[in-house]
Amino acid sequence: MATKQNEAEAVARRLGKAIVAAVALLLACSEPSVPVEKASIEELRSRAEAGEVDAQTELGDRYSLGEGVVEDDAEAVRWYRQAADRGYAPAQVDIGLMYDIGAGVEQDWAEALGWYKRAAKQRYPMGLAFLGQMHRDGKGVPKDGIEAYKWFSLATTYRVDVIRPAGSDIYRRDRELVSGRLTPNQLAEAQRRAREFIEAHPPE
Repeated sequence: MATKQNEAEAVARRLGKAIVAAVALLLACSEPSVPVEKASIEELRSRAEAGEVDAQTELGDRYSLGEGVVEDDAEAVRWYRQAADRGYAPAQVDIGLMYDIGAGVEQDWAEALGWYKRAAKQRYPMGLAFLGQMHRDGKGVPKDGIEAYKWFSLATTYRVDVIRPAGSDIYRRDRELVSGRLTPNQLAEAQRRAREFIEAHPPE
């Protein structure tokens, strides 16, 4: 039983690392002014130590994925946390994911949920989508299709530069899969909650 649990945790961590890689790719593709060639570790570290949140987040990605450095999840978390504490939504999602999968820190769904919520309050689509997943799967919260639909729906509503249209397609698919399990009344309630969030956090 313990072996199966360990195997499941290892699979979850591998999937989480794949998501980290996908987030890093989305961020890179969203900045056309940035050269295709990645910054050197030395340059990135210099910028990160100077307090640049995007550099801190990318350096965290490098440590998480073992790109140009020895893979070190604890060091990745350290850099993510510096940017996340300063309100940088991509880093808030990244550190949330590390708590979600237990990489570099003890797995803590409540902590992951808190970081996703911080990103969601900034209307960051990936943070909104991860909240949808947490409610859909019952991770850190009871399973709740209404809340899951709400968050997935919001992830398709807000569009920011760091997320490409393909991301919205994924969130739309997740929303539709959840909607198929809701009654008409539940769906109406989920849509009402989404509208309420939008009124409190209007798109820019």
